[in-house]
Amino acid sequence: MGKLKLSLSAAAVAAVMTSAGSASAAVITIPYMSIVTLYFDGGDAAFHEALKVSVNGGSPIATTFDNKTTPLGTPFSLGALAAGATLTFLDHVYNTGLTWSSNDAANSDGISHVAVTPGVTSPYFSGTGSYVGFEDQKGGGDKDFNDIQALVTFTPVPELSTWGMLVAGFGGLGYAAFRRSRKNSLSFVGA
Repeated sequence: MGKLKLSLSAAAVAAVMTSAGSASAAVITIPYMSIVTLYFDGGDAAFHEALKVSVNGGSPIATTFDNKTTPLGTPFSLGALAAGATLTFLDHVYNTGLTWSSNDAANSDGISHVAVTPGVTSPYFSGTGSYVGFEDQKGGGDKDFNDIQALVTFTPVPELSTWGMLVAGFGGLGYAAFRRSRKNSLSFVGA
């Protein structure tokens, strides 16, 4: 895991791993309405690779990170995603033409090529995120899952009802202050 330290705080775990296609699949499910950001964390691959992501099983977003050209710590925002949205990660290896998925059922050799570790800290952001690391060789290679790596963070987005209550609360405070100042100014007039 190179540049990462595992967080000891279980409460800080931001992602939920679910099964998709097999018991060892690593598809990340968004736990709450969030702004999702990926950070490139390098890798030890000799091959030229691109890390991509697919949201809700759709077409992969164009190359998110290229292991030969992307600087460490480069962020890539997926924007706001609703609770329950899923992220599937893909590692395209240009040298072999193979693409490995975090959904094991989509892999030509049928085995897991990804490790997802929730609750990690990083120098790229404050708080915790989830580590995603790939193994780029058919059959699983050396299984160190560090050939291309990224970190995923979730920043909560308040729901509309929360914003409504906040605005109503500030409006009420403003009205109370207005009434109080008006009452005080009227008492000076009559004195």
